[in-house]
Amino acid sequence: MHQPLYKSGDDYLLPWTRLHATKDYLDTARALEKFPDIKATINLVPSLLLQLKEYASGNVDDRILHLTRTPAFLLTAEEKVEIVKGFFQCNVQQMILPYPRYAELYRRLGKSEEEPSIETIELFSQQDWLDLQVWYLLTWVGPYAREENPFFTSLIKKGSGFFEREKLRLIDATLELIGKIIPLWKKLRTSEQVELSVSPFYHPILPLLIDLASARESIPNEPLPNAKSGWEKDALLQIAGGVKYFANEFQNLPRGMWPSEGSISEKTLELIRSEGIEWIASDETVLMNSLQKSSQSEAKLLLHCFPWTFKTESGDIHLFFRDHDLSDRVGFLYASWDAEDAANDFIQGILERRSQLIEEFGDSILDEAVLPVILDGENCWEYYEENGKPFLEALYRKLSESDEIETVTFSQVVEQIDATRERVLSNLQAGSWIGGNFRIWIGEPEENQAWEALAQTREALMEGRENIPSEKFFAAYEELLIAEGSDWFWWYGDENTTVNDPLFDQLFREHLQNVYRLIEKEVPTSLYEPICHYSGKRKHGGAMHRAEFNGVGSQ
Repeated sequence: MHQPLYKSGDDYLLPWTRLHATKDYLDTARALEKFPDIKATINLVPSLLLQLKEYASGNVDDRILHLTRTPAFLLTAEEKVEIVKGFFQCNVQQMILPYPRYAELYRRLGKSEEEPSIETIELFSQQDWLDLQVWYLLTWVGPYAREENPFFTSLIKKGSGFFEREKLRLIDATLELIGKIIPLWKKLRTSEQVELSVSPFYHPILPLLIDLASARESIPNEPLPNAKSGWEKDALLQIAGGVKYFANEFQNLPRGMWPSEGSISEKTLELIRSEGIEWIASDETVLMNSLQKSSQSEAKLLLHCFPWTFKTESGDIHLFFRDHDLSDRVGFLYASWDAEDAANDFIQGILERRSQLIEEFGDSILDEAVLPVILDGENCWEYYEENGKPFLEALYRKLSESDEIETVTFSQVVEQIDATRERVLSNLQAGSWIGGNFRIWIGEPEENQAWEALAQTREALMEGRENIPSEKFFAAYEELLIAEGSDWFWWYGDENTTVNDPLFDQLFREHLQNVYRLIEKEVPTSLYEPICHYSGKRKHGGAMHRAEFNGVGSQ
């Protein structure tokens, strides 16, 4: 579960942390709480935790929340245009059309791809705007949260004709939900039903920070930026900062880490292990590429169904590799299926792998075999009926009742590893969970331009270190670490796109601009010019778009 830091000034430019909190972060935990026999690992990125705590405090705002708070009768024409562009950014089939009033407003206001004119929006009533303000907030409240608070269901039943006082009460109720999330995760962790793991603080692609040339390990001819990284210190700060923040929040060190986007390299593993992390996870494609690279004889199918060990100077670190097909079935396929059918298919997939393992290695292999299923914690559920509740409950029920499948946390597996049957990975080929490479974040002109801007800014920071107070230097360094996050690069280039591309671009450049201001150097004019060339329509090409399974640009 992760979000980049959306902060611009004192408030947040984009609302995705808040909206996913009231729909996904709380409900994911509630679903697990309902089935105590299910063990699971939830990975938390510190930049997400930081934002959840700020929202729960009530001391921050975001642009969408500000537009929601504004009394409908005080909205300007320009603000109404902004609302039309922002308040339908969610899955239409599952989050708009099931609600008659919201669907009506969508058909009248939001369905056209053309930007609404001020003359057009003035045709709609004050009540239209108030109802739209309520519905965009209400549709992001998950089904478990609705069950807990009758106020949410009363508003859904009412459907239209809302009052300003109801809207303000709804805002307060949703912010209260956010305050329940971290305590609930702590409760599930204390009961040992859930293991919590962590990621590097601002979710950077660690191998690229360490060495941009690592991109060529999986794609030898990848065009790289006209800059070098070699920022091992930054990578270590991101790792150590994540571990420290987690330990302060949960009063224990994490045992595991999901490196951002499952991105690993040999040097990345060295740094992660040096901070006390015992296990990490990536994708089975990375494993297969690594086995082929090292010519290890075990290059057979289903070898991702075991923990592997990589030896570092700081000690052994254990590696898990996600089952690509089963994970992606949950993330991309099952949303359109009947919940029971989807759960049955998933169980069948597990049992097929179980049978294959026995056939390949014998019954005794079940003492050490494990099947990692790993996916984004918030991204797919808005495409499911009732935010995935029927599917998750059907799946958890079937897993609880199974005599052939046991759910475990990653650390439980680590504790059971038999050193005499340890599988050691002698070489690792750098890669991520997407295609086993880093093509999403580097190689295209926009992405490479962003890396060059980052490198130039880092160089300016280090050159100016001796001439500024340490307090300003560290504040500037923090801005640089934020800009190293993976999400800014995710939305550059042609692979992925969203209507919010320009805002992600703006945030990235703002953080780099802040570095120059803090060290009292002139901001390069290039940082005032957009890197992203967004035309208002989907860019060409690309095999996978996060926007396609996660609303319109929500992270």
